[in-house]
Order: sequence, then C-alpha cells, then structure tokens
Amino acid sequence: LAFSRGVRAEFELRFFDARREYREAARLDRSFRLPRERLSSLEVFFPDWDLCGSILSNTLAKDHTRIS
Repeated sequence: LAFSRGVRAEFELRFFDARREYREAARLDRSFRLPRERLSSLEVFFPDWDLCGSILSNTLAKDHTRIS
C-alpha cells in the first residue's frame, strides 16, 4: 500500500508525500526495488529542503555585494 500511495502522491504532484511513501515501501520490503528506483529519480529533481536551505544560506552568507 505504501508504494501505491507514493505513486498516487507523485501523480498528484505531492512530491514530499511521494518520497515519504516510497521510503516507507522500501523499508517494509527490502527486496522490492521499484520504490528505491522511484525515490532516487524524485530526489534528483526534488532534493531535501534542508540541504537546499543550507546551500542557499551559505551562498548568501558568502555574497558580499550590497544592493543600495
């Protein structure tokens, strides 16, 4: 069920929910490869927000230009 919820969430463009469901499906059945494949393809286009936030804040911290 977790995998099918992930597919539905992905179809509905709810990518955060899809990633969560694919992770759950992969955790519940280690031999089922499809959730991990879908998850890896989603993470290429939608990386973790925490990682993006820290990259953005580090980039802005290094930017010394000022707009007046």
